[in-house]
Amino acid sequence: MKHLIAKTTISKLNARARRHNRKGERPFIAIQSAAADFGLTEVKRDGTTILYRNKQRAYVNAWVEGPMSQEIEPGGAGFDNQIEWAFQ
Repeated sequence: MKHLIAKTTISKLNARARRHNRKGERPFIAIQSAAADFGLTEVKRDGTTILYRNKQRAYVNAWVEGPMSQEIEPGGAGFDNQIEWAFQ
């Protein structure tokens, strides 16, 4: 079983991505900036999602285009714990 980044860290990643977005970065760039701020490494990319890993080898998913919204919000672009797609 793969380890997930803590839910509190996922919340912080989304908050950081929203800050980058408010500064004028498009959601895709804001997500990449937030991941870089937290020292995450891109592991795999598939269409509208990116799998990131931290130094402790815990994973987090990032929707670069959300299924219900393109903004960084629930149901939209942003980070979550849906990593299963990457390990099938």
